[in-house]
Amino acid sequence: MVGAMLLQTDDDCACHETQIGLLSRAAGVRSNQRCYSKGERIYARDEPAHHVYAVVQGAVRATHYLSDGRRHLSAFHLPGEIFGLYTREVRSLEAEAVVKTTTLAVRRDDLERAASSDPKLAWRLCNIVADDLRSAQDHLMLLGRKSASERVAAFLLEMDRRLATDGIMSLPMCGMDIADYLGLSNETVSRCLTKLQELRIIDLTKGRTVTFLDRAGLREIDTS
Repeated sequence: MVGAMLLQTDDDCACHETQIGLLSRAAGVRSNQRCYSKGERIYARDEPAHHVYAVVQGAVRATHYLSDGRRHLSAFHLPGEIFGLYTREVRSLEAEAVVKTTTLAVRRDDLERAASSDPKLAWRLCNIVADDLRSAQDHLMLLGRKSASERVAAFLLEMDRRLATDGIMSLPMCGMDIADYLGLSNETVSRCLTKLQELRIIDLTKGRTVTFLDRAGLREIDTS
């Protein structure tokens, strides 16, 4: 699932800083930053949803563990993106730091009070929830209808939109994270990435830095 992005307006672009600023301005002094180590839990499933978060640095994964220990990842939240904005009173997923991560947190009741007197803020928060819903629907379509190579291509294009600079991006997540997000095995993801390198569509280093050599070719695989 793509992290929630604010809709663009004439006077306030939908950029990462705007999302973090949205929380800071709405909650004032009650906002706070915290650092998490790699793999550390930010919040647990079924715990009260008292806070809303934004990623300042690092990356966060939204995780659900099945009773047999299997793991499903429903979303990655990247720098500047808001997460944890639940309409329910309790969490339905866990949130964990993918790498060393810094978040900004505000109390949900502070945000709700601010939104009750600021229609523009309320509208932006609705946009975030709507974007999360659309992203969840897109993810279900990816899992239910696309082949392994199409899933990997779609993932790279998604990350390209959110991380790439001048055709190069560094993936914060490991291969197992990607596999659990795409509903594939780690070995299958590795084979798909190797194939894309052989086709000269991407170049991938051991540090998980991806260079896009043929975005058109990647889009063709995604839509095949």
